[in-house]
Amino acid sequence: MKNQNNNQNNNKFNETALITGASSGIGVELAKQVAKDGYNLVLVARRKERLKKLAHELSKQYQINVEIISKDLSDPESPQELYNEVKGKSIHIDIL
Repeated sequence: MKNQNNNQNNNKFNETALITGASSGIGVELAKQVAKDGYNLVLVARRKERLKKLAHELSKQYQINVEIISKDLSDPESPQELYNEVKGKSIHIDIL
């Protein structure tokens, strides 16, 4: 889910962070802190509906772009699939 309001002024770094486990616990809190600092986000977790909700909240509150990728990273093929998906969307990840 991308925030259609591409307000470059609020993204002081114009950089993107990829956060795994972003549907609960520490992943959610980390996403909130990084969004508060003005970074665009790529949120990754298994629970797509939770990712959608968080992405909507953060993009609205902080005027950042948020992409979600539903992926179970315990699957051995998932890291390569995640890399391919991010690359295919031409997203440059600055922070892991």
